[in-house]
Amino acid sequence: MYRVWKELQKLAPNSRVYGIQPTGAMRYALKRLDWQEKIAPLQENILKKPIIIDGVLPEDYYPFFVQHYSYDKKLQRKMLESFLGRGTDMTFMSDQYFKDAESELIILPNVAYLSDWKNEVSIEIRNPAMLLFLKELYDLAKGYGRKVNQEEYIKGLITKLDSQKSASQ
Repeated sequence: MYRVWKELQKLAPNSRVYGIQPTGAMRYALKRLDWQEKIAPLQENILKKPIIIDGVLPEDYYPFFVQHYSYDKKLQRKMLESFLGRGTDMTFMSDQYFKDAESELIILPNVAYLSDWKNEVSIEIRNPAMLLFLKELYDLAKGYGRKVNQEEYIKGLITKLDSQKSASQ
């Protein structure tokens, strides 16, 4: 399962990665991926290179992350800040699509991965015709969503988190 993450870390600067990441898939991924050990280094690597992330996500994707780390307010903020400064092209889909899907699709320049985090299964696809087909499916899904400025969206979530923190003190 970590092969996808390792492949992301090997990408050349300015590579573009396409992904459809349902909230259901992230629910299981976060149970298996320790923030400090796995996620933080990946986020840092994406910023350093930079790698351009082109994603189709359910509307509740980022709020799910905030809720998942609600036990630690500092980690919530750190997690949100890790998405800032990245080259992104984010599209939100209505929550009716992909909401409970437990699999995700990640398309790198020469390989695609269909990963089921719940059952810890990942399929690697290198066939050029299948990669093209998956990219076209990705483009189709993206066409049904609404483009989001990730920087502004994340900053809004951080502001909301800060105001909730101030109100509780």
